[in-house]
Amino acid sequence: MKETGYPRSALHSEQHGALLNELDRLGKQLVDRAGTQRGHKTLGFLRDWVVHHIRLSDRDFARHLLSRGIH
Repeated sequence: MKETGYPRSALHSEQHGALLNELDRLGKQLVDRAGTQRGHKTLGFLRDWVVHHIRLSDRDFARHLLSRGIH
């Protein structure tokens, strides 16, 4: 992303980092308090994050690449 001059590459990287941090936190909770409800919350979080990220951030990056003639 940086190599193409994408103006929001740092934000995009931060979003991925936030996901990893949240997964680490949730994983520790699951180990500490194993339970089905926690598992469902974890899966729901992951689903929502991925859908939101693809719909907004990744599509925005794709538009940026296309605007620079990168296919």
